[in-house]
Amino acid sequence: MQFCKKCGNKLDNDAEFCPKCGTPVTENNQSQKTLEENTDDYKTQLRGKSQTYGVLNLENLPAGHIIDERYEIKEKVGQGGFGSVYRVYDKNMNIDKALKIIPEAIVSDEEAMADLQAEARTMISLNHNSIVRVYDFHDTGAVKYIDMEFVEGKTLTKLKIEHPNKQVPEAKVKELAVKIADGLAYAHSKGIIHKDIKPQNVMLNKDGDVKIMDFGIAETVRTSMSRIQNTTSSGTLVYMSPEQIKGKDVGKEADIYSFGVVLYELLSGHPPFYKGDINYQILNEKPVDLVNVSYHTNKMILKCLEKEYKNRFRTFQECIESLEADKPVKIKQEYSNNVKKKSKTQVNNDTKTEKEFEVILVMGGTFQMGSNNGNKGEKPVHDVTLSDYYIGKYQVTQKEWKKVMSNNQSTFYKEWKKNMINNPSTFRRENLPVECIDWFDAIKFCNKLSEIEKLQICYSRNDKNITCNFHANGYRLPTEAEWEFAARGGHIGINRNSFTYSGSNDVNKVAWHDGNSGGKILNWLTKSTHPVGTKEANELGIHDMSGNILEWCWDWKGGYTGELQSNPKGPSSGIYRVIRGGSWCHNDFASRVSCRSSKSPKRFSNKIGLRLVRSSL
Repeated sequence: MQFCKKCGNKLDNDAEFCPKCGTPVTENNQSQKTLEENTDDYKTQLRGKSQTYGVLNLENLPAGHIIDERYEIKEKVGQGGFGSVYRVYDKNMNIDKALKIIPEAIVSDEEAMADLQAEARTMISLNHNSIVRVYDFHDTGAVKYIDMEFVEGKTLTKLKIEHPNKQVPEAKVKELAVKIADGLAYAHSKGIIHKDIKPQNVMLNKDGDVKIMDFGIAETVRTSMSRIQNTTSSGTLVYMSPEQIKGKDVGKEADIYSFGVVLYELLSGHPPFYKGDINYQILNEKPVDLVNVSYHTNKMILKCLEKEYKNRFRTFQECIESLEADKPVKIKQEYSNNVKKKSKTQVNNDTKTEKEFEVILVMGGTFQMGSNNGNKGEKPVHDVTLSDYYIGKYQVTQKEWKKVMSNNQSTFYKEWKKNMINNPSTFRRENLPVECIDWFDAIKFCNKLSEIEKLQICYSRNDKNITCNFHANGYRLPTEAEWEFAARGGHIGINRNSFTYSGSNDVNKVAWHDGNSGGKILNWLTKSTHPVGTKEANELGIHDMSGNILEWCWDWKGGYTGELQSNPKGPSSGIYRVIRGGSWCHNDFASRVSCRSSKSPKRFSNKIGLRLVRSSL
């Protein structure tokens, strides 16, 4: 089997031109006389045969060829700027390995060989599951090579090609990104920079594990070849950072930039800059936001792609933390009457921590809000883009309401209704959602909790109007768009074809409604609210966004438009405030994720409660 020297494409034995790039195939069929004149140069033996070969073609070593009486060529697996790569059988170790054959131009240059040996020696010291192992550097004998771990699998380039439009799903990209970043973080901790991160240099083995190849080695070869041939080292241009193009201040941040390019390409099908004057674009133009990718992931990748290296993530550990930021977060609150205690925030892996208020990160993105199959007020369906935010995993319970409202140190409102301090609900039980609260009561609760938590309050009064500071870090009510996006399961739900109800097309799995909320007491059929979290959660892990009780939103009720909106807050004024979600006494139609309702902000009933939201800053 022959390989094209220019592009590495496999060729038929009788091919005259490469069908991929058109490069003529160099004839190796020298006369028998020439072969005989060179028999003393290199001798190769095939298993079971004693046939002598002439001068070796390092780019086309035949199967069965033995190197150093130890490595038997099985097949050629790659061809690139470094040279040829072969899968070989190590007869001493009884395993398959990969041999990178060092090009003749490098072998003949002492300085280049010294540089390459130093890089290989450094690579031998790396031992991480996500990095291809380098075992040895051989600079003696007829063939010079690097002895490496053989990875049976595919590159990220191959993975990309296997997906429609060459776009890998976001969840899969994030899973791979964490593994890649973990390997690169380890290398950086050892003082080793890759300098040539690209899809072709990242393999996935048969178990789906990441294997990063060519740490520093390809860069060393490229630099050496540029010096030998008196040419400019351009590297793999589309993955190069601005500082690599400029040739100064090249550090670990260059790897972070290339990492961002790889993620961008996997999600979009192409690098951020791949047409026209690529050098100019990398140095001067801002990458276009990714389409159909969550706001959080977009933000993370664009931070990797900042022109100024100081503005990027400074470490791969920061990249990992950003990638994993969509994990649920528990917020533990401890209260006693008239005493404030500082809350503790913990990552959602501490099962021993008592749960009080629990919020889940909703990663931002663009979704289609509304429905063409509902009421008139749900039309037209329109695109809405949202930033990241946190939303309560459960509706606020009566226990939580009493703990917050019994602390009377608030300065926002001077007068309190006695029944509001105790428990306004009709159906009394600590783990039932609080109800019989109007819109003003709901925002009192948000501000009160923010004060206890020593957070910035979101709501303030001005000439009898309530305004909201959405940039504050305190608790607030969700906007109508935030509510619907979370109910649909965020970008996870949208990627799975959003359900009719929050988490399912079967209303009974996820909602308490008038068809299933009743029970018998003394032979009387009664209906009521139910303990929060007793129905299945949606894709984000949020409970009861369909049914149980309606939930107050921030927005004044208004009509939809067909225009794309970004973080909409609703009309600036109105008569009714939006409520969402259906309740224990509404039919299943009212429990749909797109269904809209509204009430006067002064209206309260045993069908309406609230859910907490916090901005992600």
